[in-house]
Amino acid sequence: MDNIDIRQKVIESAFGLARAIRRGPRHMEHDLPLPVERTLAVISENDGLSSGELCELLDMRPSSVSELTDKMTERGLIEKSQDEADKRVSRIFLTELGKAQAVRISEVRTEALNSFSACFTDEEAAQFCELAAKLSAHLKESAKDTARGCGHHGHGFGPHKGPKWHGHCMHHQMHRL
Repeated sequence: MDNIDIRQKVIESAFGLARAIRRGPRHMEHDLPLPVERTLAVISENDGLSSGELCELLDMRPSSVSELTDKMTERGLIEKSQDEADKRVSRIFLTELGKAQAVRISEVRTEALNSFSACFTDEEAAQFCELAAKLSAHLKESAKDTARGCGHHGHGFGPHKGPKWHGHCMHHQMHRL
């Protein structure tokens, strides 16, 4: 295998890993959708945050967060209350049910993550983490460079400074992970 082939295999392996994780067993014993699980985890670490702060931490649009938190309120997982200092701000808190679900999700997630990487020795796991962080940082930087030239907020086609991905902007490819 020459240098170009092995470098292409790196990205193919990363995409394959992402697919395997997505398709693999979730090990979750509850009926909560993934966005709800993720939101519960974020709120449990930041109880009392504002809707705007939640949008930022989840990297979601305000309308999507509003819809999600409305559903979570209906399920009795969270409650919203006005900020006493600024009545325009709504604060989000976990209910007792939400706290119990967040603890359960954390326990099951930890167990699942440990089983996902059980094939690694501690040394291999550390090396994998280093390499994955290095690749992630490189892809983030490449995405910034590519976004400057491709108009990624539109259709994703255009001039590229970095590697080509079948004519599409790398930014869009990475969001498919």
